[in-house]
Amino acid sequence: MYAANARLRSRVLQPEPKGATPAPVKEEAPDEVKPPRPPRLDWATLQAKTFGTDVWKCPRCGGRRRVVGLVTSRQTAEELLEKLGLLTPRRLLPPERGPPQLELSM
Repeated sequence: MYAANARLRSRVLQPEPKGATPAPVKEEAPDEVKPPRPPRLDWATLQAKTFGTDVWKCPRCGGRRRVVGLVTSRQTAEELLEKLGLLTPRRLLPPERGPPQLELSM
């Protein structure tokens, strides 16, 4: 459709007769109850539907995984991984320095 002030709108749409009243908007009765929306699917269900993988199945033993906690900060995650012995130490980078200056002989 064309915008309200488009130049070619009159060629596409039928002109409204003068004095015409707009069609009444159907209002829902307050007694009508809308059916509840289905709940959103969680991440694991979406993975299973999309890729056919079960993210809750352990690849080693075939047992079922479960959520035991939720980590929301990097510091907490690093502390937990260090305690479990799964955190690899960070490589220390050498200090920053500028490029070497060429000595110009004149």
